[in-house]
Amino acid sequence: MAFHQKTLAREYAFKFLYPFMPQLDWQTTSATLPLPANLDQLLAEFNDAYAEQDSEHPDNISNTQIRSLAQSLIEGVLTNAPALAKLIEQHCTHWKFKNIDHINQTILLLAAFELQHQSDVPAKVVINEAVNLAKKFGQQDSFAFVNGILDNMAKSK
Repeated sequence: MAFHQKTLAREYAFKFLYPFMPQLDWQTTSATLPLPANLDQLLAEFNDAYAEQDSEHPDNISNTQIRSLAQSLIEGVLTNAPALAKLIEQHCTHWKFKNIDHINQTILLLAAFELQHQSDVPAKVVINEAVNLAKKFGQQDSFAFVNGILDNMAKSK
C-alpha cells in the first residue's frame, strides 16, 4: 500500500475511534476487550458518512485499501486497548491514561498498536504519522506530548 494511503487509513481509523474513548473501560484488569458485536454495521455507517464530501470534511478520502487497513487498525486498537493504555501509561510522566484528553488517547493508542503489533512499519514513520495527527486534530502542544511518549516507547522496545 502506498505511503499516502496508509496516512489516510490512519486518519480514517482516528476519526472512527475517537468517539469510543469515553466509552472504554480503562479500569479493566483484562489485557483485551471483545470487539463490539455491531462493529461491521458501525464501520459501514461510518464509511457512508465519511465518503460524503461536504464543507465540514473536504479532505475525507476513502477506498477499499484505505478502509481495509483502517479496519485492521481499528480492530487492533479496540481489542488491545487496555494493554495499550497500560503500556502508554508506563511511558508517561505524571499522567494516568484516563486523564489524557480523548484526542491524544486515540492518537497514542493507534501508534502504540502499530509499534507493538505491526513490525513492518518503522517506528520513526509511526511516530511521525502520530505527530502529524496531533498537529492536525490536537491542541497546540499535543504533538510534543505525543512525540515524547512514543519516542520513549520506541526506545524501550
